[in-house]
This record gives sequence, C-alpha cells and structure tokens, in this order.
Amino acid sequence: MGKGYHDADADFCRHHGAGEATLDNIIVELLVTAGLTDARGRRLHVDGRITDGDEPLAECKAALLHVPLEHFLQTPEGRAAAEAGMQHALVLCSSDQTSDAQLLRIVEQARGVSGATQIVIHPPPGAPVDRDRRWMTLLERAAALHNDVRFALKLPPPTGMR
Repeated sequence: MGKGYHDADADFCRHHGAGEATLDNIIVELLVTAGLTDARGRRLHVDGRITDGDEPLAECKAALLHVPLEHFLQTPEGRAAAEAGMQHALVLCSSDQTSDAQLLRIVEQARGVSGATQIVIHPPPGAPVDRDRRWMTLLERAAALHNDVRFALKLPPPTGMR
C-alpha cells in the first residue's frame, strides 16, 4: 500500500529541513481579479475573486461611492482618519485626452487638503512610459508639488482588472 498524503507531507518537510508543516512552508500562486460591473454616477459596483488557477477560493461584491478627497476629509470620519494618521490615497486614471496641467492641478488640490495623501497616477493603457519623456517630466513636476506621488501601470486582462 502506498503512502498517504500525511506521510508524504511529513517526508517532504523532513527532507527540506522543516520539523512540521506550517503555513509558512506553503507557497501558492494566487490570481486576484476585480472587475467593474456597474457605474452609475458616483456609485461603483465591483466583483472580486481570488483563485488558485481553476478553483475559486474567495469571491466578493463591493459597492463603492466615489467622493472627492476634500469632501471625505471634511466629514467627521475623514477628519478622524487623517488625525489618526490613517493612510489615504487619490488615484488618478488618466486618458489620452488628460493634460499634464489637469493632473498637476489635481495634485496641487490634494496637497492643499492633506499633505499625507498618497497620489497614484495611472497612465493610459499602452502609453509608452519608458520611451516618452512626458511621463518622467510629469512625475518630476508632480513630485515637486507633493511628496508622495507615484506611477502605477494598469495591467491588461487577464492579469489586471477587466
């Protein structure tokens, strides 16, 4: 009769120097996806999913309300979050029609509301960020206005959000 799963796991751990199997010994790639399912005005509906390939491990639905950062920080909850040092961010998803002046103005406004705001700028998908000097110049100018500005590229499906 062959070894059972438990025996094989124990042999693996002994061979790799681990005394017993723990969650620290397990390395599994997970795929996290999220997709915007509906957008009406300021209300956004998002479906999210975590899988290990074919098997769904977790799924969620979220309803988000998009509000200006300035408005949020003026609410009692927003003031308490800022005073408690909670992280907050402003994500700017630019398009081909978005000008540098528009993005820089928003960075200035965010700085005026809270110096602790993290600002993430997403260039449009397919923008040649590595070959177009515009993006490095924009990042330099934005960083001169605010101390926490960063770029993050949107990943195309199926890796990124749909």
